[in-house]
Amino acid sequence: MKINKSMTKKLIALGATAAVIVLLAVTLNMLNNEEPQPESIYEPVEVIYVLGEATPQKAVEIRVSNENGGYTLLVESTEEEYRTLKVHTLVGYEDFPIADSIATHISTNSDKLIAKSLVAQAGADFAAFGLDKPTATLDIIREDGSASKMIVGSQAPGNEGHYATNETGAVYLVATGNISNLFIGPLGFMNRVITAGGGDEMASFKTATLGGAIRPEPIVIREASVEETTFSSHKIISPFSVDLDLTFGFPDIITVYGITATEVVDTEDNLGKYGLDEPYSTIEIVPSEEMEMSAFTLSATEPDEDGFVYMHSSQYPLIYKVSAASLGWLERTAHDMMGKLAILPHIDTLSRVTVDAISKKYVFELAEDEDEKLVVTYEGNELVTQDFRKYYQTLMAASFDSVAEEPLPENPKLLLRYTYEYIESGKAPDVVSFYEGPARRAYIVLNDGPPFYVLTTYMDRVLVDAEKLIAGEPVLSYL
Repeated sequence: MKINKSMTKKLIALGATAAVIVLLAVTLNMLNNEEPQPESIYEPVEVIYVLGEATPQKAVEIRVSNENGGYTLLVESTEEEYRTLKVHTLVGYEDFPIADSIATHISTNSDKLIAKSLVAQAGADFAAFGLDKPTATLDIIREDGSASKMIVGSQAPGNEGHYATNETGAVYLVATGNISNLFIGPLGFMNRVITAGGGDEMASFKTATLGGAIRPEPIVIREASVEETTFSSHKIISPFSVDLDLTFGFPDIITVYGITATEVVDTEDNLGKYGLDEPYSTIEIVPSEEMEMSAFTLSATEPDEDGFVYMHSSQYPLIYKVSAASLGWLERTAHDMMGKLAILPHIDTLSRVTVDAISKKYVFELAEDEDEKLVVTYEGNELVTQDFRKYYQTLMAASFDSVAEEPLPENPKLLLRYTYEYIESGKAPDVVSFYEGPARRAYIVLNDGPPFYVLTTYMDRVLVDAEKLIAGEPVLSYL
């Protein structure tokens, strides 16, 4: 019989359908088969407790002996809302700031420690596991008066854990992470946070006093009052009076907040051992009220070759090791932190600016037109406002380039003077004066403040541009 392509397709379809029916029948037969299935090849592993039991009596006293001096930890437990709260006391260090997470880790594992495996039954050679010369010994007193003991020996090959034994004499393998705090001394409990805060936009201070051997005299900084002529939130008031720079000086100071040590190395009984009896640098802080913190003093040593300092805080009886790079204030001078621009009055607050060049005086009158746009005149002639703004920026560039090495002479020779008069009634003018100084430098003084140095090339530019401005020629800002 001749089979065409159409018949071939139908036969294939019928065969596939039959195969599916057979498969379904086999599957249903298997599902209905009530014979027991083969047992799993995996057998349950028994939980082995080195310390405690499935429901142990809680530890109330933990005594540890080790090469770092060991410690005794007292534990008080209370039940509250489906959880256990623990209060820990490190004996002999009751007034020290201990890290509760470390104490909790120890007391939790002292209640119940599970072994990774049973290594040897009782009677094994302890020397083979380092148990004849223990690296740590743990004694536990529980709330029912019973006691437990664990001895920790050497580390197992492959860093799989440590060997340990208890009253049974059997040898167990325990995870090092679960017993790591049995190897620390009392200082290992200490909280490494020296000052709170840090990263808080509200971080500020009322006063800051920087001292130490690095500074010939203290630097005193305080919040500026509303009445003061200042363009900063804080002022340096000693060794001279000037604004604290908000870009550099202020951020340097607030690095006192959020300091965390890399290590706690000793107690304050040994300040002299670390050179902290005569510290390299100190800072005393009275925080702003929003910080809700008490006043404190930090003392630090000179950075070592690895960039670390030893530090002591008046708040805690400890000596810390801290990265010097995190301490912006550590070696700062008053000049480092002060605002370098002599004065920054906003142009819209002024009614008159006078530039007195001794041989010639330039008086610029400032006002607003009916559209509230700035109008500047000189001797009754209106100037190009944009050119005056550029010139005004040059006036604002008057800066305290460096601290004057010599005091201002008794009768100094005046070279140049700016006077800023304000729209606000009763507000006193601000005056910037330039006096003859040494070697291409001039003394610059704001009002009755201390003298600093500025380069005379800056003053030359001011006088040249003043003539350009009144002549109607374009000027460029000095900045």
